[in-house]
Amino acid sequence: MEESQMKEKEVVATSGTIAEIFAAQIKSRKLYNVYSVQPVLIKAIGESPIEVGDQVEAVNVAESFLYPGNAEIGLYVLVYVSQGRFVFWALGS
Repeated sequence: MEESQMKEKEVVATSGTIAEIFAAQIKSRKLYNVYSVQPVLIKAIGESPIEVGDQVEAVNVAESFLYPGNAEIGLYVLVYVSQGRFVFWALGS
């Protein structure tokens, strides 16, 4: 990979803004590889993440778009905003 292709991505989020990348917990599977995820705030080591904001629908791109997904409910994932959709990558159990 060329140096011009290697770029770090920083995310700065303040109250009232939407970050391009955020931590979330999978709450339920809606349909195929679409899940409800709850954004969370990770505070300190040893503390449970705190739920923030509303649940959103996110697509698990590691799973088939044609068959029911099997990502573990309760799993923490990083959710990205891609072309106006929330997406994440998590292998099923």
